[in-house]
Amino acid sequence: MGLFVRMVEWIAHRHREERCIMNHIVLHDVRASFFLMVGLAMLAFICAVAALSTVMRPARWADRKSSQL
Repeated sequence: MGLFVRMVEWIAHRHREERCIMNHIVLHDVRASFFLMVGLAMLAFICAVAALSTVMRPARWADRKSSQL
């Protein structure tokens, strides 16, 4: 009977360790996906600013180029 109890305790201990490891992996994946989304949002913002600065030039630069022609 004592051997059976020790086996059950060992199995429960291993299960707790695996669950702790899985919680760490899930937390790591969530953290990684969060930083990936933040990085992609920053990249999209930079591209949007670059596109707007290409399309919407200041009036003085537009006037300068037309006067030089």
